[in-house]
Amino acid sequence: MRYLGVDHGPDGFEAWLVEESGRVLVRQRAPELQEVLAPCLEACRGTPMRGLSALPAGHETPEGWEGCPRDHALFAGALGGSPGILIDADLRARVLTLDLSGTLRVTEATEEIGLEPLRRRLETLLADVGPSAGRRLRRRVEAGQDPISACFELASWPGPDPDLRGLLLTQVRHLVHTVRLARSRMLGVSSPPGSWSGGFMVPPLPDLFSEEVYRFLPEVSWHPPKLTCAAGAVLLARAGHPDPRRGGLRGLLNQRTALKAFLRRLRDALE
Repeated sequence: MRYLGVDHGPDGFEAWLVEESGRVLVRQRAPELQEVLAPCLEACRGTPMRGLSALPAGHETPEGWEGCPRDHALFAGALGGSPGILIDADLRARVLTLDLSGTLRVTEATEEIGLEPLRRRLETLLADVGPSAGRRLRRRVEAGQDPISACFELASWPGPDPDLRGLLLTQVRHLVHTVRLARSRMLGVSSPPGSWSGGFMVPPLPDLFSEEVYRFLPEVSWHPPKLTCAAGAVLLARAGHPDPRRGGLRGLLNQRTALKAFLRRLRDALE
């Protein structure tokens, strides 16, 4: 049996084809779905294959495949099948948690956190001729740089702009509040791992977040995602075979010890 997971993210489609042992046969990225599927399907011609699609809304699951909620594949990839906490922060931020019950819970941010709210705040700064942060940001934007990437660079070491760093720190504190709320709803996990995904959680955000959240949740260990969403779909496909009723995150939790070697080989493919 071989397992094929597919996802669509900001950089296009991604597909992983993996053997029963966990050895990755094909890892493909391309702008079009058929471009990533073609080499995978060719490589498993004549071999039983289970395909699991984590494509977001608006994309049809390939014919003959099973679909899974993208949140499940995203979580499975980031945490490697363990219960824990995942920050999903792109245009808007939210927090996903999985405890030993096997239920994935979503806690939406109570404040406006993410790339969209940050962009609006930066547009206000750019329109204001007064603050030095606005002037420095304006020079970068006039030179052709995107306001958000300029903000992240100017707020980073060495010599971070205090106003822009303070703006990001405000967002981080709202995010920490949401994480604390999500953590309070978890049952039976004393020291959960934590991770993040999305275009909002790029430097210097992870460092600012780690420094702030440790004051309130020292028992949570935070690390970058272990695997991609497409690899998470492969993990779910492997955990759900051969009995589909045991699939999903609950099935993955039940089998995470048995799947350690499989997961390790997936992670080796990223190195």
